[in-house]
Amino acid sequence: PQQQPPPLGRVLNSTAIKLSWRAPDSPNSNELMYTLLRDSEIIHVSHSQHPFG
Repeated sequence: PQQQPPPLGRVLNSTAIKLSWRAPDSPNSNELMYTLLRDSEIIHVSHSQHPFG
């Protein structure tokens, strides 16, 4: 995505990975939401109000 550094992924074992990411370079609101998809299906949503202040 634009203004969003790419996520980092690391294999932990045959059934787990660790994903990490930074906040957007130039946030355009006081809300932050990440959606994790597997095979086009939502498996997790992270939503924060005022994560930058």
